[in-house]
Amino acid sequence: MKKFIPFLIFCAVELAVCMSPIAYTPKLVLAILGIAAFLFYRRQIFLYLHGNDELAKGHLDKAFKYYEKALKAHVNEEGELSIANAYVVHGDIRRGREILAHFESRKLENPNNIHYAKMLEALLDWREGKTQEAIEALLAIKNGGWENTTLLTNLMVMYLDQDMVDEAEQIWREASESEKQDLGIRDLRGRILIAQGKWDDAYKLYVPMLKEPQKLVNELVHAMQVFVHYGMIKEALICLEAAKDGPFNKINPYSKDYLNDLYTNLQGSTTRLRYAHAVDANPSRISSGKPYELPRGTFPSSEGDTMEGFTTLPKNMRSLIKKAKEDPDTAELLKDDVMPDTDLDESDEEYLKEKDAEENSDHA
Repeated sequence: MKKFIPFLIFCAVELAVCMSPIAYTPKLVLAILGIAAFLFYRRQIFLYLHGNDELAKGHLDKAFKYYEKALKAHVNEEGELSIANAYVVHGDIRRGREILAHFESRKLENPNNIHYAKMLEALLDWREGKTQEAIEALLAIKNGGWENTTLLTNLMVMYLDQDMVDEAEQIWREASESEKQDLGIRDLRGRILIAQGKWDDAYKLYVPMLKEPQKLVNELVHAMQVFVHYGMIKEALICLEAAKDGPFNKINPYSKDYLNDLYTNLQGSTTRLRYAHAVDANPSRISSGKPYELPRGTFPSSEGDTMEGFTTLPKNMRSLIKKAKEDPDTAELLKDDVMPDTDLDESDEEYLKEKDAEENSDHA
């Protein structure tokens, strides 16, 4: 209720001016001055919103200038928390910590906001390479009885970065059904399957996901890994071409240079097989955007839409592509001229049911 008091006072003053028995011109001047004073008092909102607009356009320097002005004008707690998040994701670690320290000294109207602040502090620790400390901080929040999809996503990412696949999968198992529908959590489920070598299950996950309108850089890279595993270079390059356009930030595991290098070498006929085998041999390192080693020896030139020497996609699994192509809402990535022309097999449904039963038994 306190947040509405200044507005109520402003309304009362304006009403008093309008009802006063003074002449029209002085009354109009007083009303305009009152509006100007209120707008100046609430200028932090406009500065904050302008900063958000510049951030959405990718103009980081301009965004942070407006954010700093909003902070000096005493932006509300949600605004300050959002600005801190912008520094964590896009900006300077030191300044992010300063904003969070000031935020935690405030008398908060929404007690849940302190949990968001603690999550951001954990992300700053993670950015500084203190992953175990970050995991412990997030677990403390979760074990305290508060969680959301962002908390679960951050925990899974940090576990996977530490090659703690079982712990990441446990977080996924404990998530609610609604949380498991989150795009980021579904992609991390795919990353777990890749780390476990469950390529058929990962393929089943990513092909339907790729036809959805919203796509993540991480999702596209992980789907690329699955396609490379099956020698489907055309589909892998389509995913990677979309991924290398970003957006990128300070907590994204991939850089533009990292993905450009992968794309260029997978596209080149003389470098394709060397890099494809490197992708297939280093699933966890590629999934987390870490450096990887190239295999030694010589590799022949490779052209065409598929690569020799890789796992063959089971005939049963190809029905997923056909179903995706038949969907009228299929996205550009899965158009007929992109995905291979395959036919349904009589054992398709039986095979998929068996895989689902097998996956459910693993999770029991």
